[in-house]
Amino acid sequence: MRVSRVLQLSICLVGLSLAWRSPPPGKPSIERGGQVPVGQIQVLSVGLLQLLQGVQESAWRMERQGDQVSEELMGDTQAVERLREQGVQVGRTHRQVTKNLQMMTAQSDRLENAAQDVQLGLETLLAEQGALELRMCRVLERVQSITKPVLRMEKQLNMNLMKVIVDTQSRRLADLALEVMTRDRLIDKHLQHIVDLEEQASRIRGERPPTSAEGRF
Repeated sequence: MRVSRVLQLSICLVGLSLAWRSPPPGKPSIERGGQVPVGQIQVLSVGLLQLLQGVQESAWRMERQGDQVSEELMGDTQAVERLREQGVQVGRTHRQVTKNLQMMTAQSDRLENAAQDVQLGLETLLAEQGALELRMCRVLERVQSITKPVLRMEKQLNMNLMKVIVDTQSRRLADLALEVMTRDRLIDKHLQHIVDLEEQASRIRGERPPTSAEGRF
């Protein structure tokens, strides 16, 4: 805008100078002493006009280039801002993934410890069951050792006493059998719990995201 105004003002001054120095119509141009000829002034005016036009075109080109540079700079600034936002989002995602991985690792460790505790308890129950079965075998041997002489001496022994002994041993055997059944159910329950814990641990290991070392090429 400033260049256009300067050009307009220069053209006006050149026009006024030509109008002032041009001779009246019908009279030949007479060069006075110390004055520049009108022809030279016209040549200079035309040259000045062409120069000013060239300057104006250069100014327009520079203005368009400046606008293009401004647009490109604005686009680059927006791209840099988008990259910065993406970097912030990637950082948040990385922190969340790291936190989730730590939680999953801790949960997997707890499940493994629980499975080990249940396994130890199961081994203890199996040992107790073996001892209980051994006791039952000894009781059966005692019952058999009691009933055989009784059969031989059936006529001589009191049947009521025999009935009391047999009933007592039967109740004891029933109690032992019930205890064995209870322990069997408890063992089955612990076994199922171990299976469930192992399945949960396997699922957690399968859902773990790749670590930084595994994700590298």
